[in-house]
Amino acid sequence: MNEQTLLKTEEVKITSHRAIFRGKTFALNNITSVETHRVPPNNLGPGIVCLIGIVLFFTGIAMLLGGVGEPEKMFQGGSSLFVGILIFVASIYMFRTSTPTYFVRLTTNAGQNKAFGSKDKKPVDEIVIALNKAIALR
Repeated sequence: MNEQTLLKTEEVKITSHRAIFRGKTFALNNITSVETHRVPPNNLGPGIVCLIGIVLFFTGIAMLLGGVGEPEKMFQGGSSLFVGILIFVASIYMFRTSTPTYFVRLTTNAGQNKAFGSKDKKPVDEIVIALNKAIALR
């Protein structure tokens, strides 16, 4: 049977005999299953930024309350409070804009492979559909 191309993009080529992901080739005969795998975003960075903002916010409040009558402490407290709020808002933005990564996960005789990854789910789903069609054709 002739090799039939089912999907071809800049980074991926799926044919009836093989799958090529960014230069790495897998024979379809060795692939037993294909699935979309979702890895949640790493929110450690935004979490740390959020904690820094909260600490600065409460430090600013403490300085404002403890510095009544002392202009320098009032200014430092107000500045700390303002910067804490800004950093906290930035961390909320970081949380909201962090996105998961989607992978094409292949199961072969040798185990599981994350063959292709993207922040966009659509190309990963297209690859999984093409691979399932290719597996059905063999």
